[in-house]
Amino acid sequence: MRVVATELLTNVSGLADEMLRYLVTRIPETVEDDELRGLTLGSCSSNIESVQVAV
Repeated sequence: MRVVATELLTNVSGLADEMLRYLVTRIPETVEDDELRGLTLGSCSSNIESVQVAV
């Protein structure tokens, strides 16, 4: 588990971008509003970073 968490944390930005792209395919409105896009991207990053806390 720690190995996976460490690998995730080395690429938080890239993974968060991928998560956002995934969400946009399902919720297109996410990118229509800059504030909502920023908040969603921040949420993606926070969720990835929380993996380390859980491990």
